[in-house]
Amino acid sequence: MNINILKEMSLLGAIFGLALGIIAILPWIGTLSFLALMFLSATAVIVYLKKQNKIGLLTTRDGAIYGAIIGFVSCIGFCCSMIPLASIIAFINHLWFHKLVWYSSIGIWFLNGIGGFLVLIMMIIFVGILSGLMNSFGGLATVYFYDQILNREDTNETFHIDN
Repeated sequence: MNINILKEMSLLGAIFGLALGIIAILPWIGTLSFLALMFLSATAVIVYLKKQNKIGLLTTRDGAIYGAIIGFVSCIGFCCSMIPLASIIAFINHLWFHKLVWYSSIGIWFLNGIGGFLVLIMMIIFVGILSGLMNSFGGLATVYFYDQILNREDTNETFHIDN
């Protein structure tokens, strides 16, 4: 496992998660943003790095490991951008509007004190692990299909059958 590639993948995954977290504040697009985070972040990062020629030929095992790391990091980035924005909107809703139901449910985690905050942290870690698992399969499938499309099959030239 190359550390430089891992750093770049983690950085791109965090940027992808931050962008999706900002987009998730919009009411109808939030669900699509979360689904893209859960299933497509590893695929997007691996395809981007392949197009930039920053990674070479990967095995499916490498794709699964890199996909899990990208998925977990992108989920943490998603939560680091979405939760503060949703908390600010929940605070504004609590003061003036009292009509935005989704944002007031986000504010409940912070109104319960340290217990609510610890439950929120546990949920972030659980969703991060779940995102890592889903993106692990996404990274594996991306590497497999990318190699199949480009017809990069390994040939064993040392094996000969003599008649």
